[in-house]
Amino acid sequence: TPDWTPPAHDSPVLLLSLGTTSNDRLDLFRDCVNAFAESPWHVVITLGGRFDPSALGRLPSNVEAHGWIRHPDVLAHASAYVSQAGMGSIMEALAFGVPIVAVPSHPEAIANSRRLAELGLGRHIDADSVTGAAVRAAVEAVAGDGETADRLLWMRRSIERAGGARVAADVIDRTLLAHRPATDMEDSS
Repeated sequence: TPDWTPPAHDSPVLLLSLGTTSNDRLDLFRDCVNAFAESPWHVVITLGGRFDPSALGRLPSNVEAHGWIRHPDVLAHASAYVSQAGMGSIMEALAFGVPIVAVPSHPEAIANSRRLAELGLGRHIDADSVTGAAVRAAVEAVAGDGETADRLLWMRRSIERAGGARVAADVIDRTLLAHRPATDMEDSS
């Protein structure tokens, strides 16, 4: 995927991506482009390969669209993230302390989205009733909320303390060794 460079100006950055498997809402992307046109936000849209960016038509100067882009490159500079609320997307955003506006379309993502809202880490918008205006209102609400920022900082620190993939691999190794049948251990000695 291409490298992404943040804008030279100080506009807040919004990453808008609805995933790769349930991302079939070109109308919603267009509505969001219209809602954020001429706003103070620099909007980075990833379409997940389902649509060519040219399908969005001519974009305002504060909006860019990509088929694919590394989300961590953008999240490192983002003030908010509009997501389908898959667990990978959620963990990336939380690791960077970025509030999430979730627009889920499948059961797991709906549960994830509601839990994000319960924990004060973002907002949930029903996919059936979402509009560009509702997305913008939710983005501005979470990006400007001090309590959300405090909760995100706590979560980010918790993720960092957890140790990541290395600690997870160690736990898996210990678990496998502890549950290895005795015949396997005898054969290996």
